[in-house]
Amino acid sequence: METGENIRFDQVKHFKFVRELGSGGTGETNLFKDETTSTLFAIKKYRPSKENTNHKEDFYHRFVEEIVILFKLSHPNIVRVYNYYLYPNFITGFLQMEYIEGASIDIYVGNNSTDLDKLFRSAVNAFECLEENNILHRDIRPANIMIDNNGELKLIDFGFGKILSSTNTENSILLNWPVTEMPDEVVNGKEYTVETEIYFLGCLFKKLVRENNIKKFKFTNIMNKMCEISIENRYKSFKNISADIAKGILLGTDFSISDKTIYQNMANSLINIIDCYDSNFMPVLDVEKVQEKLGKVISSSSLEQYIQDSTALIRCFIKNGCFYHHNELIKVEVIKDFYKLLMDSDSQKKNIILDNLITRLSLVEIQKPKSDNSDDDLPF
Repeated sequence: METGENIRFDQVKHFKFVRELGSGGTGETNLFKDETTSTLFAIKKYRPSKENTNHKEDFYHRFVEEIVILFKLSHPNIVRVYNYYLYPNFITGFLQMEYIEGASIDIYVGNNSTDLDKLFRSAVNAFECLEENNILHRDIRPANIMIDNNGELKLIDFGFGKILSSTNTENSILLNWPVTEMPDEVVNGKEYTVETEIYFLGCLFKKLVRENNIKKFKFTNIMNKMCEISIENRYKSFKNISADIAKGILLGTDFSISDKTIYQNMANSLINIIDCYDSNFMPVLDVEKVQEKLGKVISSSSLEQYIQDSTALIRCFIKNGCFYHHNELIKVEVIKDFYKLLMDSDSQKKNIILDNLITRLSLVEIQKPKSDNSDDDLPF
């Protein structure tokens, strides 16, 4: 086998049909089971409805672009894609995705209104990932924001999505979720941008707050700024929103000066050791797992002044996609203090600490490491 040679796998893969999941203007989605692994998958077939058959080829190209978009993304709050099967001669294809068992965000919040703060943070994190990859979703509505059975938010359906490039800044507005008032750039026929995404996501959460009569939503001021009709008064990026969320959480929680110092020491130590992320960056979101792993890291360096295994430390907070400086040292005392802070905190406070730390770590750039062959930048 030579470099560049095309290899074809002729083995046919079999899936067992379980049930229909839904259909739209450009296709249908069904639930299948891979009997080898006993794993359920949602498989989307491109098949436009009768009223859209005149645009069959255009919609097929949009379907292919959805595949390209999803393969660029790796984030815990964005639906995962596993494979695709294209049949261009028949102008059709299939997209094999993670099956999300749960409910759309409007249905979920109707029964679990106390979770809205967490869901808001997760939604902003998902759209920040899109922003970092120069992707616009362009179809922000409740049906495309799912909450799984573990209460985790998943952004789905990129059939209207668009990858931005330096040669393509004009983007048609493709939305079918009604709002009472459109932002200025839509009214004036200007291009659809990240700021437009911010507006529609803010309006979606504002509607959830209003319809469910939620009185204690922590991020009302941030949400209202997202919903500003004038683009000049609105947030410019989801990254800025994440930063304000982190500030607001810390201000609204009873943290002592000592707690904040311990947190800052830990955050600064990790930032100093991390060089950059690649597109596979994925944080650890389970605070109990973080706590468990930190305990093991401390135990393995308990007789040392500095942490002996930087990889194990970073893996406490980041699953993959991280490049770090192996010659940067972190004091064991810093880790011990942070571990004790977590141990002494209740469940809500622990999650706030981790959310802030992940937000802080997410500010590191996603890019190629400075030197692919340098011992200073070790990947895992």
